[in-house]
Amino acid sequence: MHGGGVDQDWKVPPVSGPLFKKKMAFQMVNYRARNMHYPGDEKMRGATQTGKKYRGTGNVGMTMATTQESNGMKRAHYDTYVDEKMPRDRHKKPRLCSGNMTLLTEHIRSMENKHKGKCKYCGKFTYMMCTLCGVHVCWKEGSTATNLTCVLQYHDDEYYGIGMEDRNTLFGVPARAYKRPSEREIRENRKYMRELRLKYEAAVDNIN
Repeated sequence: MHGGGVDQDWKVPPVSGPLFKKKMAFQMVNYRARNMHYPGDEKMRGATQTGKKYRGTGNVGMTMATTQESNGMKRAHYDTYVDEKMPRDRHKKPRLCSGNMTLLTEHIRSMENKHKGKCKYCGKFTYMMCTLCGVHVCWKEGSTATNLTCVLQYHDDEYYGIGMEDRNTLFGVPARAYKRPSEREIRENRKYMRELRLKYEAAVDNIN
């Protein structure tokens, strides 16, 4: 009779049921088909809206979800959203701050007057930079602190996917061709992103 056994590379110390579930839940939240870590990932897709030719791709701009709107507006994929919320680089602070005033305060306090560059949200030139993110972003419109705009929208989950940087990196829209979204586009994107945020928060709760 052939004796069974476990491959030495697979051997791990035994863990309790709750700890096992926690580790598996964390693996589930961080799973990305496009990373091609597992057999069959080349056939997988992060969402049913992802076309066949984009499944398993490592190109961030190709992994996208398109809402079923009459204008065909493309939205940020859940995978890219999670990447912003949970950066792979442990030394990098998350950009998106909804629900986390402490993190938003860190970004606000990191704003400094630097060299001239294009705002990553609106595309206009500015000297202000979020040094925590390492990008230019407008501080405010007008002369009062109540007119903070781009700096808040760039770090807001609900505005993810509609700023200049996002339209360029996620969907390939050239910076020179970028147009600021209309009020309707902002409203629809905020609704869509609220759904992604609820999905993300539910996954995090399962881990905890």
